[in-house]
Amino acid sequence: MHDHTLHRHAMTIERCERYEDPPPASPTLPDVLPTRFDIAGQWDGVTDQGHALRFDVRPSGNVVKATLTLHHDCTGGRLVLNLDGYESKVSADSFTSTVIWRGDDPPGQSYVGTLTVSGTFAGDTIVSGAFINSVTEKRADNLGVCGPANGTWEATKSK
Repeated sequence: MHDHTLHRHAMTIERCERYEDPPPASPTLPDVLPTRFDIAGQWDGVTDQGHALRFDVRPSGNVVKATLTLHHDCTGGRLVLNLDGYESKVSADSFTSTVIWRGDDPPGQSYVGTLTVSGTFAGDTIVSGAFINSVTEKRADNLGVCGPANGTWEATKSK
């Protein structure tokens, strides 16, 4: 048998103190922390799936012109995707980008998904990272169920 009695506890206020000045504000951090390396240039690499990866880093630290080829092993075959156009800002030697993508190739078939790519620069000429891609919607194909594709990648600065 459980006791369902509501127990009330008395509380008293000892005192209220009024601030003369507002409390100090917390320090603010910059949105983007500088990188320790000279990373501006073109980067080319390969994923652990054996596919190409390429992106440029501008002197401002923006990752642009990024492309990544990956594949999903589906229950009815393999779906190979070439995803491009993701961008990011490098902060403290790292970047992460998440994009929602849509593809309509071949005609009559459509795919929608989410790609997240991240990377960490280990020096002026080496970077490594990971990716995960999910197909969230697809129509008119015979590939069956496509689980997420994830993996790692490495790239070097080529120019």
